[in-house]
Amino acid sequence: MYSSLALPLLPETMMIRSIEVLYAAATGLYASAFVWARKGSLRSPRAAQAARIRSNTPETGDLAVIQNSVPHRRFCGGGDVRSGFELCLQPGPAVPVTYNLIMALVVALSSPAALHEKQEKLFSVLRGLERVLVAYSGGADSAYLAWAAHQVLGDRALAVTADSSSMPESHKRDAEAFVAQFGIAHEYIETREFENPDYLKNDANRCFHCKDELFTRLEEVGRARQIPNIVYGVNADDLGDYRPGQNAAKVHQAKAPLVEAGLTKAEIRELSRQAGLPTWDRPASACLSSRIPYGTPVTIENVKTVEAGEEELKALGFRQFRVRYHGELVRLEIAGDEMAKALTSEMAGMFTRIFKSLGFKYVTLDLEGYRQGSMNEVLNLKISSQE
Repeated sequence: MYSSLALPLLPETMMIRSIEVLYAAATGLYASAFVWARKGSLRSPRAAQAARIRSNTPETGDLAVIQNSVPHRRFCGGGDVRSGFELCLQPGPAVPVTYNLIMALVVALSSPAALHEKQEKLFSVLRGLERVLVAYSGGADSAYLAWAAHQVLGDRALAVTADSSSMPESHKRDAEAFVAQFGIAHEYIETREFENPDYLKNDANRCFHCKDELFTRLEEVGRARQIPNIVYGVNADDLGDYRPGQNAAKVHQAKAPLVEAGLTKAEIRELSRQAGLPTWDRPASACLSSRIPYGTPVTIENVKTVEAGEEELKALGFRQFRVRYHGELVRLEIAGDEMAKALTSEMAGMFTRIFKSLGFKYVTLDLEGYRQGSMNEVLNLKISSQE
């Protein structure tokens, strides 16, 4: 019988007529998948995917999805889920299963035609703007938007990154590498949010003041270069979250082409994967100031302390995490599928040494794990439908 956390080792080759993948993290230890069959015989390599299962113990194995670019893949066919398709599963080397990877597979197999129709809508929106400044942080959404603008507009699209203390230096390096790889015009602009008392006091509107500063500087660049449009990477999934920065975008009339195209986060990741963008599976990130609790003043010193801690966690091999600053106490959020690695006495010792050396007196691991926007949990805000 199939477990909710792992699949038994499959026969050497198994034909599946249909596949549906569920992300299961009930224990917070492993991502897993579940497969079942549906009749159908349509063959189309466009939607084909390869999946491999490798046994980690004699009884069970974790499911891992192999991208199309991986050598020695074996396809047994494929097609639109609604019409039915065939897919081969066979044993082989495993790759880490992540939520992003599973969601990308689900999106790819759901409706390829509808997905590419949305991308064409995005291209059409950008084409109609003629010249754009792209607010580019280097994350999955803004990177895809910068790439799309470059595809459509070429040198009439300029990606601009804020040179701010709230952006980790490693993220700046990643952002530079991406635009260099794809030949995207790119510049930095200096932002001065750390000179704004309303930003430093770190109330629930901190993000508004940050984005207000960014869009103000972008408007200055736009006037100097005669580029009338600013676009930024908010997507359809972001609309229901508490994001004061979207209010700043409205004030400055910044446009949201990903929203206009109806693209969700998972769809952006899948289109990025298909385009060969290395950002497709980049962990979600936010500015370093988001690690400081509301009401605790934001300073360059405390955001740099957070940055140093997060670089140490990255060096330990963790992918999705947050270092939450609470004065003398640090609260570490680790993704559920990486929690087993964190919950060892050896790792506890490493965490203690790292974060006490950064000045913290108490080092804690949040047992709820990583979740996006956890600092917003204390706000208890009701988001209006207009936001």
